[in-house]
Amino acid sequence: MRGSERCHTTLDCLDPVLDADALRDLRRTGVDQHELGTIVSGGRYRLTEPDNHHVIWAVRDVIADQWAVAAGRQVERPGVLANVARPWMLATPDRRVLGCPMHPGGCGLDVQLGDPPAVWTCMNLWVLAVTGWDAVHVARVTRDAVEFGAAVERDEERQEALVELVERTRSGWVAA
Repeated sequence: MRGSERCHTTLDCLDPVLDADALRDLRRTGVDQHELGTIVSGGRYRLTEPDNHHVIWAVRDVIADQWAVAAGRQVERPGVLANVARPWMLATPDRRVLGCPMHPGGCGLDVQLGDPPAVWTCMNLWVLAVTGWDAVHVARVTRDAVEFGAAVERDEERQEALVELVERTRSGWVAA
């Protein structure tokens, strides 16, 4: 992804708690990071939205606020984002981090609940491919603790491979 492909645009500032149905409808117009588990695993892994998603979003809000205080940063909900060059590429990151001196090209925050499946790295690489940000910071909630881990950094080669895989899947076939 180069040049204008690194740009992003906000499609809609939907609150994922209050506008869950509208968000679900908008996701049907493209592919966001939540579909990657199914695509990357060939259908073996599916991220499902639990019945208690309102509680989960409340926990995400608290953890995002704690991360922002600990990091000395401000965060905001970015809504649904789309890649300018490939508008079908969508992302719904948990937060956009404002004014991060470590990542002048912009960065986000991913609040992960539970033990992380391997696909979460792919999800964060997808967010980077959509937005053009430099990194996605990770706040992980496990059974025993809240961990503020290292950021997932841009990796153009892996991001492009991921985009190509999704494009092939969208076209109705996956290369063997």
